[in-house]
Amino acid sequence: KGYWYNSSLANGKDKNGVRNMDKAMYLEYGTSKQAARPWLVNATKNAESTCLEKMQQEFNKKVGAT
Repeated sequence: KGYWYNSSLANGKDKNGVRNMDKAMYLEYGTSKQAARPWLVNATKNAESTCLEKMQQEFNKKVGAT
């Protein structure tokens, strides 16, 4: 359909029990005491070519292309 999908997860917790996903969102959107430091768009853009190459490889396997 002309689009690709990327899923980024920050699983786990640090030694203080703070979830990594919470820290990721604090960085992305900021807090009342901390300015936002967006990272998600850059991470997605950096992964795009690798993701598309892998998808093409899998497609070629399914259709028998070389």
